Amino acid sequence: MNMSVTTAAFSLVLAVTSGYAAPAAAQTLCAADGTPVEIKITAPPGATGFGEKIALSADTLAISAPKESVDGIGEAGAVYVYRYAAGAWSLEQRLPAPEPRAFNKFGRALAIEGDHLIVGDPIRADGPTKPTAGAVHFYQRTGTVWTRTQVFAGPADNDWLGTSVAIDVSVPKNSPSGDPLFTAVAGAPNHDFGGPNHFSFGAAFVFELGPSGAWAPTLALCRTPEADDWCLADPSPATGEGWGQAVGLGGEFLLIGSTRFSAGVGNGGGIRPMRRANSTGTFFAWGSDGIFTASPPQQGERFGGKLAVSGGRFPVLVVGRAPDWAGSTSRVHIYDAVIPGFGLRQILDRGVGEGRFGIDVAVTDRGSLVAVGTDLPAQGTMGGGLVDLFLRSQGSWVNVATLIASDGFSGDWLGAGVAVSERIVVAGAPGAGAVYVFGQCEFVFDSDFE
Repeated sequence: MNMSVTTAAFSLVLAVTSGYAAPAAAQTLCAADGTPVEIKITAPPGATGFGEKIALSADTLAISAPKESVDGIGEAGAVYVYRYAAGAWSLEQRLPAPEPRAFNKFGRALAIEGDHLIVGDPIRADGPTKPTAGAVHFYQRTGTVWTRTQVFAGPADNDWLGTSVAIDVSVPKNSPSGDPLFTAVAGAPNHDFGGPNHFSFGAAFVFELGPSGAWAPTLALCRTPEADDWCLADPSPATGEGWGQAVGLGGEFLLIGSTRFSAGVGNGGGIRPMRRANSTGTFFAWGSDGIFTASPPQQGERFGGKLAVSGGRFPVLVVGRAPDWAGSTSRVHIYDAVIPGFGLRQILDRGVGEGRFGIDVAVTDRGSLVAVGTDLPAQGTMGGGLVDLFLRSQGSWVNVATLIASDGFSGDWLGAGVAVSERIVVAGAPGAGAVYVFGQCEFVFDSDFE
């Protein structure tokens, strides 16, 4: 398949430090003179919407093209997997919608960890009686070949399972074996619990990778308003709040967002953090740490629409804006993990009129660097989109760089999707049909966060 990858130098104003040892899987995108390099990955022919969602794990990059036609079926969707080697990103495999249907937009959500990829397909049909049950597709790489190993459909019609997905591998502190545990979670914000007043309350479905190499659903998480608790079965919720519109996993924590949760203000939004509580014979149960909202909650802010969480025992949580937030100034919240729950560290914004700030957010595994996308900035020459980088320094998050494409134009939507590692920043520009990989060379994003 034809594809185009170009490189260019770019300049930034950065906080430059030294003494950083790059991880073994780091990509060093540098010119011979040590100048950071911008690599542009151009969409293959027909890959409409290329860069709308992206996911990064070491040397592997998954990019969605949810509006691509498959077998002549419009906007069925596809995902492209790229691999970095010998100084270049090369297409490893195209993954078209396995059961293409018009306007399904396969790839609306992505998550990747090593050789495991999860693709959200939230309006996929599961037979004639469940035309929009949704699904999550699990892929595994063997060598250089990706194969779909399993697919799980939403339990009922209109569940929209796969609206959000996340994956994490870690060794739980209470693991009896001490082995790494792969965990995945998928949101189903329209999931019902029966009855005329119980629609679209939402749920999150948890999966674990077993010793045989197969994923298995272990539990469904929902909220019971009467007890303000989370349950495994027989809930009695009121009219829906859409829990599962966003999900996050990191270390011991699982987070579930609802942009329609109201706590004093309509559609203010909320987040429920869950923490591994104890080990059973087949899975880890999750204990609730309560619901928290924006500080202070704002009418219609829809807090909890985008989540990113780092790894480790005490992860960093970054909360971005919901796609349907219509305010003029959007905020990004950064939290530190505490026991119980999360404590607010800082609120970021780009000033009045910057309502697209935080359309997507990402954080490094170490929790030292945060990337925030603004796909339609108010500032003129940056109208093609930008990505702000924030470094933790002396307990505060400091804006150390703003990335823009060297060939960007208004309408590119750079920053619609973002991903970050300790050495590179990746930004999707679906309006331009491209993804940009920004290198980090002689400068180092060092941090006081450990």
